[in-house]
Amino acid sequence: MTPTWFTEERIEALEVEAASWVGTPFAANSSAKGLGVSCHTLAGALYAAVGWGDILIPDVAISHARFGENSLADPFFDAMAERFTQLPHDSEILPGDALGFRIGRIVHRLGTALRNGRFIHALEGLGATVSTTEDATYRSRLTTIWRPAP
Repeated sequence: MTPTWFTEERIEALEVEAASWVGTPFAANSSAKGLGVSCHTLAGALYAAVGWGDILIPDVAISHARFGENSLADPFFDAMAERFTQLPHDSEILPGDALGFRIGRIVHRLGTALRNGRFIHALEGLGATVSTTEDATYRSRLTTIWRPAP
């Protein structure tokens, strides 16, 4: 198994921090708890809050999934290769893993894995919410797992 930065104490901190974001409305390219957050900025805020480090998250056009030809997540994580290990989509998911989901033709949804097959993400209309990787919608769209390196 690929090692991860997340220890039991850090996983507990991630669970608590994730719960504090649930219900935050969706707002593109924002990361203000209780006010507005998007899927990629939520992941960055969670990693920073549990001490993994700040990640400079680039802005993403909301229409990119519909009209873009290439994922913006792939080159972002490729550039962060010293901090994340890319795994196949059928690898075991561990708490703290970043999960890439296909929307349209490209990876355009990012979630952060929690315990027990759950993950937190932000959706238009729902805001920050917790879902399960067992949900058929997400299971069929999961394309990549990025594990924070120890």
